[in-house]
Amino acid sequence: MGRSRVARAVGRVGARALQRRRVCAALLTTLFLVLAGCKVPSPNAPGPPSSELAAVACPSATSCFAVGSQVTTTGALPLVEQFDGATWKVLPSPAPPSKHSSLDAVACASSTRCLAVGTWRSGASHVFSESWNGSAWTMTTVPEPTGTVSTVFEGLACTSATSCVAVGLSQLSGSDLQVTLAERWNGSSWSIMASPTPSGVAGARLAAVACPTTTSCLAVGTQDPSQGGARTLAERWNGTTWSIVTTPNPSGDGSLAGVECTSASSCLAVGESNGMTLVERWNGTSWSLVTTPNPSDTASLAGVACASATSCFAVGAYRDLSGSHVLVERWNGTTWAVSPSPTPADFASLAGVSCPTPTACVAVGSHSPYTSATLVERWNGASWSIGASTDPVGPTNSALAAVACANNTFCVAVGGATSGPFGSESTLIETSNGATWSLTPGPADPAGATSSSLAGVACPSTTSCFAVGWYWSSGANHALIERFDGTAWSVAASPTLSSDGSSLAGIACPSADSCFAVGKQGAALSDTPVAERWDGNTWSIGSSPPGPAGTSLSALAGVACPAPSSCVAAGTAATLAPHLIFESAFVDTWNGTSWSNDDRATVTNASLASLSCTTSTACIAVGTTTTTNGNVGTTKSFVEQLDDSGWSLVSSPTPGGATAAPLYGVACTTATSCYAVGSSSDSGGSSQSLIVRWDGTSWSIVTENNPTNSRLAGVSCATISCDAAGTFVTQGDFKKWDNTLIDLLASP
Repeated sequence: MGRSRVARAVGRVGARALQRRRVCAALLTTLFLVLAGCKVPSPNAPGPPSSELAAVACPSATSCFAVGSQVTTTGALPLVEQFDGATWKVLPSPAPPSKHSSLDAVACASSTRCLAVGTWRSGASHVFSESWNGSAWTMTTVPEPTGTVSTVFEGLACTSATSCVAVGLSQLSGSDLQVTLAERWNGSSWSIMASPTPSGVAGARLAAVACPTTTSCLAVGTQDPSQGGARTLAERWNGTTWSIVTTPNPSGDGSLAGVECTSASSCLAVGESNGMTLVERWNGTSWSLVTTPNPSDTASLAGVACASATSCFAVGAYRDLSGSHVLVERWNGTTWAVSPSPTPADFASLAGVSCPTPTACVAVGSHSPYTSATLVERWNGASWSIGASTDPVGPTNSALAAVACANNTFCVAVGGATSGPFGSESTLIETSNGATWSLTPGPADPAGATSSSLAGVACPSTTSCFAVGWYWSSGANHALIERFDGTAWSVAASPTLSSDGSSLAGIACPSADSCFAVGKQGAALSDTPVAERWDGNTWSIGSSPPGPAGTSLSALAGVACPAPSSCVAAGTAATLAPHLIFESAFVDTWNGTSWSNDDRATVTNASLASLSCTTSTACIAVGTTTTTNGNVGTTKSFVEQLDDSGWSLVSSPTPGGATAAPLYGVACTTATSCYAVGSSSDSGGSSQSLIVRWDGTSWSIVTENNPTNSRLAGVSCATISCDAAGTFVTQGDFKKWDNTLIDLLASP
């Protein structure tokens, strides 16, 4: 069966989609013709830029400084925020001579003396630092070791305003070897410290450092042996030299990301090993492993802070099938326990923490549905709460996930966009009149919702559309249905599904009074398929679609209904094993009375994202198939075809040089004319939207010229044209910026 680490399977779903439409010649005044297709301008909702915080230092309970990066449409810049005990504000900070830079660590001797370090990139990476004098931040020059082509700072510790140590890595000239880096600040300038790199390794890096005194520091990180997984690394400064200190490693791989010392003989280092949290303890002589809790099969710790030897907090994230969530663990001097902490309604993680007292801690990080927003949480001695951090103002990330065309002059595309100071996601609707696309006002979210997004849309006529997705409320996702009546959109009343969570991913409407919406419901790691039915007056739940026998969880992603009494739904089922998910593509069918599983379509090592049916016995389903070679997985396009003989696999092309080529959407006007859309990516991580065409006999790649780092998520075909909708990315070195993209294909 298809194998993939939980972290990969939990990847964000939704920021994918493009649209194509109409006769290109009519649009040449505003766009250009590219072989068979046209790129069509589509609007993006306004909102904040992508921002994240990487580290925080609090010299007192009423004074904190957090650093990170903010991304604009032209690159990434350093970000500094200050807390005065009541509110956060963005501070002006200088930027290196590059469009791509970030601050990654900060330390403060007092509220008027702080130092921050980071990395800027222009081809190669280079380190820089900024110092705070109580009124302004100024940049300071940092030397780089001779014989290196790239340097990176990741950790920083200060015992006073005139004694700081920064650590990271350097890459040697003419080699891929990365070696440890340590530099020292004397209050006015930086100097390089000789730091050892373990022998016989492919690389090593120091990620964090703690200095309880000016003559005692411990730095931790990762070493990569020539063979086998990553291993933990620790080095010790005795006031004169650095030396490697042996660290224990659980079986498998391991890395350390944060360290804190309350004295020279009492330190804690945190990280991850084999996808689980990892903590090691230093007693002044040696390191030992410490047992830690894990809220899921995939969790890691990124930072640690101690107000005393018996009061520490470690922060990071854990992942499950619903996303990434904040993780905080607490040390009482004897044992670690999970400390309940709030998580925003999307992907979230904490990267750094500072505790000036046992009753005053601040943790920082980011959360994002599509674009990152800063996240600050505060500990008051009793509980954690989310604080109101400040994000710089700028444009938003927008993504289209699906498109439907009632005819050649009426199309609707739906998805999600971020807005508000925390980057909360909200539904996005765009409408085309055949010549241009425009933003369309959507309805207010249901009461209590904090974020929402749309994943599927169907328009049986120009005056009747339904869009489906989810909204977040009361700690869980809930299915969302919105309706267009020819004049305006409104939230449609729909039946209550599982309180543990639900969402809808696809919808099909053979007529204005007959629709089916499909998705999933239930707690994470135990999802089951769900289908809702529209009879022209109300939505209801009838027969529940089954998943394949013997699977742990399953969800439907798409549905096609050539007639009200004939529907086919496709999705993915999974069987769980420690740290792994074994995937299977599956299909359910509706006969007018009930749903049943069609086991002829079940294929292991695969997942289905969309399907299109021209008759009850003529369907095309598309998705991905994964093959593994050791720990390396390759994702390729996957197509199944239904005809009078049943379901069968159909070979689909993969662009040359592509290491991944998933398909996300498909539309067929006849059994011999279909378009499927998705993306292809190479080993360097660059992606390109992908369109393939079915002529009834074979699939072929459609040549087009979309922006680099683009992907198509949905496609719809009217009588003379097809539209595909999705996202293209303006990418800096540190973050990615999503924009909606509309493409137009001439029909076959």
